Amino acid sequence: MSEQFANRVGVAEAIRRSVRFLVPPPDMMPSVWGEQNIQIPVGNAIPGPISFKNAPYQRGMIDVIKEPGCNRVSYMLAAQTGKTTIMQTIMAYFIAHEPRSQIVCMPTQGDSQTFLETKL
Repeated sequence: MSEQFANRVGVAEAIRRSVRFLVPPPDMMPSVWGEQNIQIPVGNAIPGPISFKNAPYQRGMIDVIKEPGCNRVSYMLAAQTGKTTIMQTIMAYFIAHEPRSQIVCMPTQGDSQTFLETKL
């Protein structure tokens, strides 16, 4: 057994460096995480870091997913009100910051494929 870890100093150093990856990320609202991590691509109306200053209602629509007991959210919105941005921010948050299972339903297989290729 003593031969298993001949470089005890190296093993201890590796453990010391890796411990920071075991600490959970800070608890933050998805809209705050989005403003810190999401970039709107060039070609959109307002490219660059995402900001909810122009559409503050979107912040609440994104943050509602952190409400205790909330496991489904449905929106009924007019055209061009940021539905895709809201959905992408929520999905990205639950991929990168607080991993969990997700499902997105589209009306047809073609719609799903287009969304995967152009939006996700």
